[in-house]
This record gives sequence, C-alpha cells and structure tokens, in this order.
Amino acid sequence: MSCTTCALAADSRHCSKGILIGGTLAIVNDSDTKARAVRILVRSLYRELVAQGFDDKQILAVATELVGKVTDKLTQDQKARVA
Repeated sequence: MSCTTCALAADSRHCSKGILIGGTLAIVNDSDTKARAVRILVRSLYRELVAQGFDDKQILAVATELVGKVTDKLTQDQKARVA
C-alpha cells in the first residue's frame, strides 16, 4: 500500500498522514490517537519479533537500539539549535 499524498513506496510504514498498521493506513492527528497508535505498533512489533524467534534479551536489544536512535536525534537537534 502506498500513500498517494506522500507518494511513498508500497512497503512504507509511515507517511506524513499516518502510520501503516497491518496493511491499513491509520490517520494519526492528535496526541491521544498517536499514543494509541504507538501502543498498537509496539504490540504488533513485539508479536512479530516473538513469532520470528527472538528471545527476551534480543527484544530488549531492539528497544535499546530504538532508544539510542531517539537519543542521537535529540542530541543532533539540540546541537543544531545551539549552533
């Protein structure tokens, strides 16, 4: 599925209008809806990782890497504001 608004590729997981969950583009435009979409996405990701044979330590490693990416982005943003 691709978003005609953003013209993203068929395998896109997100666009400026929403997030792709289970093949359906969910529109997320307020904080409550975004929080719900995050919970759904996390449950889906967790189920998929377990189904693919990842153990608890490997799933925690995925979470740690995600936190690391966000931390890196926040650091870059802060440095750009200071510069």
